Amino acid sequence: MLSFLRMKNFMSVAEATLNFSFAEGKAPNGYRESSNIIFCEPAKKQRLVPVMAIYGPNASGKTNIIRAIYALRKIALGSKAANFYSPNRLLMPTDPMTLTCGFCVGNRSFVYDVTISYAGITEEALSCDGIDVFRIAGGQCHFDGLTTTQVYTADRVHEIFQMECMREGGSQNKSFLSRLGDDYWKLSDVATVAHRYLSAMEIYTQNKIPMFFGIEKIQNISKDTFDNSLAEVVGHLRQFDISIEGLRVDQKEFESIQQYVNDQLFSQADDIQKASYGPGVVAKVIRSFHQDIDGNLVKFNFSEESDGTKILAGLLGVVLSVLKKGGVLVIDELDHSLHPYILEKLVCMFKDKDYNPKNAQLVFSAHDTELLDTDTVRMSEVAIADKTMRKGTSITRIAEFEGVRNVTNFRRQYLLGTFGGIPHPYI
Repeated sequence: MLSFLRMKNFMSVAEATLNFSFAEGKAPNGYRESSNIIFCEPAKKQRLVPVMAIYGPNASGKTNIIRAIYALRKIALGSKAANFYSPNRLLMPTDPMTLTCGFCVGNRSFVYDVTISYAGITEEALSCDGIDVFRIAGGQCHFDGLTTTQVYTADRVHEIFQMECMREGGSQNKSFLSRLGDDYWKLSDVATVAHRYLSAMEIYTQNKIPMFFGIEKIQNISKDTFDNSLAEVVGHLRQFDISIEGLRVDQKEFESIQQYVNDQLFSQADDIQKASYGPGVVAKVIRSFHQDIDGNLVKFNFSEESDGTKILAGLLGVVLSVLKKGGVLVIDELDHSLHPYILEKLVCMFKDKDYNPKNAQLVFSAHDTELLDTDTVRMSEVAIADKTMRKGTSITRIAEFEGVRNVTNFRRQYLLGTFGGIPHPYI
């Protein structure tokens, strides 16, 4: 589980930290017997929340928080670091940017930290339970936490770093963690655990997930058939009061690309999955079924369904797969095209011990404030993003404001401006 995210000079952020700790002092009475998850305890002395909702006005930096998690993950997994150099162009346009995240896996606490300039990585470090696994800074490499052998001597480890992480000119453009996790996992079991954890994070900078993609996520986790995974999504869609009686996948083979393009039923559907083979195409499309007034099933193209239905269907596949395996799901604008009750129930799935037995964590941004008018999220689980010209984006959780309790109407106080993070249009 994520324990914190720290950003410095990243896009609209000058310097800010988002904590995922349970910040309400003493645990409430009966929390162990409650059907709701008040907090998770993945590591010693760590109480972390299963949900983090990020609110704030347009252009406050909510999306940039999501992008920071995305960039950190991509860099850790080996993407070219210089491609993610995005400093605050209004405050520190030429300074390095730093991204740091803390997370807990298997009763151990990790911190991964990377600093980037226009040329690439200038600093990188991984620690576990406060002990360095490796640290690279100022041209100095400290690999004391790695396991050296007769094959992988200390000199050989330095050679691997120089050959596989550095580029001509002496700058580091690929993370050392990616090399340890991908090819040299025997050097550090701890680094391998960290690498796998970051690899398993699901991050979506847009809430528009294709349904095929979501179904395959469930299928990969459950090791089940595609049809059974599709049926699981349908079952949950119906629980959300969506009037679809069933879904079916139709497949058709085309001898040429042009033949496929001419078939508007397939080529213009937005729920299509296609694969080319030589000159031809195999296309799959989802059909939905509704009852007519006489109780007969009528077939539709799934692309004819409402935007909210299509978004929810894609979301459900990803949500259910993360709940099954554990891990972190990060989504920008989770409330996009969704009814407030549906948003609330999606969040509730991560707060419910039956749905979420593996401490899965949901991080999302939203504008719909009706969620704040329920008892679904606690004051440790709501962060307010705000921005000023001098300080850039700030992040403050409701738990950090004095006098706020969980019985407080968060929505009313938020819209009154008590927590900041609201627009002030003058029209």
